[in-house]
Amino acid sequence: AHCLALERLEEAKELHRRAMRTESHRPWHALRIGIKRFRYSVECLLPSVHAELGESLKRVQDVLGNIHDLDVLAEILKKARKEAIGDDQDWETRIAAERQKNVQTYRQMALGTASIWNSWLAAFPRDNWEQYGRARIRATRAAMVIKSGRSLVVARLALRIWCQLRARKIAEIFSDKRERRILEAAAKLSGIDNPSAKKPREKSARTFLLKSPVPPRWTFVEWERVAWAIRFQSGAEPGPQQKRFSRLSPEQQAKICLHAGILRVAIAAQKCGVKSSSSLRIDDLPQGLLLQAGGAADSPKNAARFAEAKRLMERSLGKTILVQAGPATHDPGQRQELEPPIAISIVR
Repeated sequence: AHCLALERLEEAKELHRRAMRTESHRPWHALRIGIKRFRYSVECLLPSVHAELGESLKRVQDVLGNIHDLDVLAEILKKARKEAIGDDQDWETRIAAERQKNVQTYRQMALGTASIWNSWLAAFPRDNWEQYGRARIRATRAAMVIKSGRSLVVARLALRIWCQLRARKIAEIFSDKRERRILEAAAKLSGIDNPSAKKPREKSARTFLLKSPVPPRWTFVEWERVAWAIRFQSGAEPGPQQKRFSRLSPEQQAKICLHAGILRVAIAAQKCGVKSSSSLRIDDLPQGLLLQAGGAADSPKNAARFAEAKRLMERSLGKTILVQAGPATHDPGQRQELEPPIAISIVR
């Protein structure tokens, strides 16, 4: 509820910025609607916040309502001028003056240190915005992800891979908490499905997320990485053949490839039978990295699945990844004792 109200407030504030740059009636009408949506959100979902902000919201809506009514009246009189109004009556001037008076009243309320926008934002402490963002992602997953249990397993496996790469100090990016958050969100939302969409599931998921409001404490660039990572969690790998992807900055492309590559390996591990994150382990090898997938059956089908899934991750890391299947390991400290004395295939 807090996240939704904050999103409505941010949308209204953007409409406020647009209205401040013009006298045209359309941006002011859009601002009135935006503030009304914010008011209804807090009124219906956050009664304690509405009790705090309700008076100022009503006062602003009254002023913006006056501006809208005057714009409508001016349009009506303009159309009926020749038929109903004499030339000696300067109605347009009187309406414009009254409108300007209300615009100035709004400016006085909306600008400066005592701005209504500052008081409205104060009702949503910034220390809570991270929590609001997580709630938004949970709500999106609950509404759009059909196989939510699967996506949670994929998220645990993806984060395990991330932590293992960080422990091996493969690259500085794995110490970046915001990038870890991006991977977690992409994994949890990897199962987004819109049955009514005509595009393939991954493409429609990207479109849906890019059209959705950016969660609090996220930037659009970060949210964009989530959407593109989900787009490339399977199927063709990202490259210059994807025109929209190729228009992104090189840095953005590289990070998307990394997140999508980890997602592909996590999804492959889940499909191969890996259920526990502790069953995944990455070790250094002279020729690259060894990914031990406990719980994955040693079969040609799983070998082929891992071989295909790991290519993008190899490309992103610049390292060869070998995959070793084996029994599930619940305690990483007992790994050596649980290894069976039999040969296990290596996927190269």
